[in-house]
Amino acid sequence: EAEASLRRAIERVPDFALAHNDLGNVLLAQKRYFSAQTMAFSLLVFLVAGLAMTAYGLWSLQGVTGSLQASLATRQPELVRLAKSAEIGGYENAWHHDVTWREAPSMGAVLHAVQVPDVGGDTLFCDMYAAYEGLDAATKAEIDHLDAVHDYMRTFGHFIPDDKKAETRAKYPQVTHPVVCTHPVTGRRHLYVNRNFVDHVAGVTPDESTALLDRLCRQADYPEYQCRFRWEDDSVAFWDNRAVQHYASSDYWPHVRVMERASIIGTRPVR
Repeated sequence: EAEASLRRAIERVPDFALAHNDLGNVLLAQKRYFSAQTMAFSLLVFLVAGLAMTAYGLWSLQGVTGSLQASLATRQPELVRLAKSAEIGGYENAWHHDVTWREAPSMGAVLHAVQVPDVGGDTLFCDMYAAYEGLDAATKAEIDHLDAVHDYMRTFGHFIPDDKKAETRAKYPQVTHPVVCTHPVTGRRHLYVNRNFVDHVAGVTPDESTALLDRLCRQADYPEYQCRFRWEDDSVAFWDNRAVQHYASSDYWPHVRVMERASIIGTRPVR
């Protein structure tokens, strides 16, 4: 039965990928029959489809049967477990693309709800195609040729001991990406700046950079460009990390919220 389910899932990969690219944004599965095993199937599907899995945290997947667990271990997919409780509150409540501080940020992510609170903990998604298209012509002309400097240390630096900061800086140097990128599949242009990881806009004064980033990042604040996903246990979301920003609402403390995320390796953004 497990093999048959996996085979059916693999056969759907081309249609799934096409739908994902046409939508350009987010695929949400509010289906209670999604289980940890189903999440494992999805990871295997991405591997078979040639999409390499990566992670920026610890591997953890609960409830996977022995044979499936062995398959996963062989192919070495990794998940980030995001566990929040009374002891650790939510902190992803800011609009962002994931890991833009990498030279080649992830192209997408799959997020599985393991345990969610009865109220709160929604994830909001923002269409950065629409955010760019909503700018006036003068602003587009101003930013189309600009680059932004992204920095791991901007968000995570204050968690690092002073004696480790030089080592961490060497491991995660600043990287530069276009302020406006062209999607490699759809060919559409989208904004690619966020408050979490962008240190400054290159080639302008610090004051100009601050004002411009504030103006551009505010584009994600418009409800007209957003959708909101209300999680249930075992819901799954798959989104395009290039054309979509997300915001995890941290309105559920002290309740428990446990999620598992698989990120898919991408390519370097281009103008």
